[in-house]
Amino acid sequence: TPVSGVVYDFEIVVNANLTAVEYYIDGVLVATLTTNLPPVTQNMGYYLAIHRVAGSVSTNIWLADYMYFDLEFTDRG
Repeated sequence: TPVSGVVYDFEIVVNANLTAVEYYIDGVLVATLTTNLPPVTQNMGYYLAIHRVAGSVSTNIWLADYMYFDLEFTDRG
């Protein structure tokens, strides 16, 4: 659960063969997906969103003081 006033570091790592996606929060692996991934030929981009899953009180918890994208391509052969 996100805490107000706390800065988090999110990282998404896609392996070179596009067969697994790893999700990290503050350097800790929290999930790995290996199914329902898009095909290798699919163009991809990024999308950021916050979705309320409980309650109805208006909340502003998104403050991005920096965003960093690093693309490292490796040989899939």
